[in-house]
Amino acid sequence: MRSLYLRNWGKRRGTDLFRVIDWMMKLPEEFERQLWHEIEIIEVGNNMQYVTSVERFETKKIFQQGEAKMLSIMLKHRFGLLPEWVSDKLSSAGEQDLERWGEVVLTVPTLDAVFDDSKNH
Repeated sequence: MRSLYLRNWGKRRGTDLFRVIDWMMKLPEEFERQLWHEIEIIEVGNNMQYVTSVERFETKKIFQQGEAKMLSIMLKHRFGLLPEWVSDKLSSAGEQDLERWGEVVLTVPTLDAVFDDSKNH
């Protein structure tokens, strides 16, 4: 990846090639994290393309969906099958709600207590 940037391939062209390579082979998680860390260093050093507000919004949305999914997994593991209202609540939750629920999921006695705002502040 460093060589691609040094040859002025640009982020888009490098990303396209990386997608093909990523599709063809899967790196172990440790190496994948290391690769992304190195790419981040290269991009910062090269003052890569500006990320638009729409791209930032989409990225934030993706992270929130990931947080909601992880919290759902934790809730299922702790409390069993989840009622539909929990899924609805998680899918429409904001960043602060997800964080607050994630902080209490392992310590409260019931599923209802996870979402009891009066006791979670």
